[in-house]
Amino acid sequence: MNSQVLLTQAQIQQFHKDGYLLLPGFYEPQQIEPICRTIYDIIGLVIAEHQLDITRKPYQFAHFDDGYIEVIKHSRRLGSVIYDAVKQVPGFLKLVADSRNEDIFQQLRPGAIAGIAAGGFGIRINNPYEEQYRAAWHQEYPGQLRSVNGLVFWTPLLQIVPELGPVDILSGSQIEGLLPVLKNGSDVSGQTGGYALRLKNEEQLVERYSLTSPCTQPGDLLIMDFKLVHRSGKNIAQRALWSMQFRWFDYAEPIGRSHHWIGSYASGVDFSTIHPELCIE
Repeated sequence: MNSQVLLTQAQIQQFHKDGYLLLPGFYEPQQIEPICRTIYDIIGLVIAEHQLDITRKPYQFAHFDDGYIEVIKHSRRLGSVIYDAVKQVPGFLKLVADSRNEDIFQQLRPGAIAGIAAGGFGIRINNPYEEQYRAAWHQEYPGQLRSVNGLVFWTPLLQIVPELGPVDILSGSQIEGLLPVLKNGSDVSGQTGGYALRLKNEEQLVERYSLTSPCTQPGDLLIMDFKLVHRSGKNIAQRALWSMQFRWFDYAEPIGRSHHWIGSYASGVDFSTIHPELCIE
């Protein structure tokens, strides 16, 4: 692998125009496969520990999550155990801090002092038909803080098809700047924290921009501006959507610097206490 990745000028311009950039095959298979293998092993350990009557097929890269759906049908709580465990996989943490991520960050944010958001990286599991944890239309900044000048790195662990609910993106919406949010605006029972936020005048906003939902595969990298409006797609498949997400941010950006790069809900901080001017009850 090259020690430095150079985006073309056209790619950089596209990112600033659309607010996102898709880089097919950015990560190598040997970076992704060990993560999937360890996830398979973790699922097996949970099944064994709780003596669940679940028969699994031998490990295959394309079906690394074999048995997971059966686990959450038995106990949704055990799904949360797996969710918390997989974000600690060494191969995943190596990917988060891959030097090429910093190369990309510096090209898209020239002059930035790069940081990786603590509490801003993990392996997300979008379960079928589960609305409580499906992210509505949002910008990344309210849920992460750290810095307005930030980027989301998103990459899947399996082949994404429309039924799995790929990320929905409002192309170019980052030009809106930071948008006000309705606090406790969720219409889904049980949603809390960042999940309960809703953008003010959301319907009108959605109408102004074109919608894109990239179907990606393992190794592809989707990069999104912290101000880009996006949401989790609706998973109507019979399998969970597994994706890796991590956030890089700029220490030098004035707003982030003014609040000492504090985290948001995952760090126990209510966004409204940092930006009351952007929150509407």
